[in-house]
Amino acid sequence: MPARQQVMIPNDLHQIFRAGNENLSRDFMNKPQKLAFPTKGSRPYAALDFVAEQGTDPWPVMKYNGREYDLNTNQNLYPHMGFSPEQKILIKFYNAWLNDGLLVSDARAEIDPDKEYGEWDVWPELNEMGALDSPEVDHIIPSMSGGSNVFGDARLTSWYCNNKQERNKVYNMLI
Repeated sequence: MPARQQVMIPNDLHQIFRAGNENLSRDFMNKPQKLAFPTKGSRPYAALDFVAEQGTDPWPVMKYNGREYDLNTNQNLYPHMGFSPEQKILIKFYNAWLNDGLLVSDARAEIDPDKEYGEWDVWPELNEMGALDSPEVDHIIPSMSGGSNVFGDARLTSWYCNNKQERNKVYNMLI
């Protein structure tokens, strides 16, 4: 099994993430959303919605695993929509920022103690060079049920957790 990689978070993102975390308010978390947005339980990436709404301009161009991502790419928000590559990279950077540079699954007791979003991940330590433990951005409210590509509808899980067939989410109380 390959060793986990440390994610190097650019200074620009450290500042953006810190500001988002410090300024994220209860009012923002409780305000009505235009798109399907979990209103119950943890939303690990809601601070990214807050930062985006505040108009971070310009977002930096980032390198991740040798590939360049322009975070200024138009990121329209729609129901039944998957996350863009740029959103996935931001989620991974933010996850690593929260976890001392390592990618860690959000499907674990510290994030979802009541298993509202499904069973806990058997691969909580994620690895970009892994297989079953490879990180994937998962919708909390499934896109087929109206889940959208807002950051607050995202969680990072292992490939295994996101793709096992018997996985069921109780999401009717989340909206």
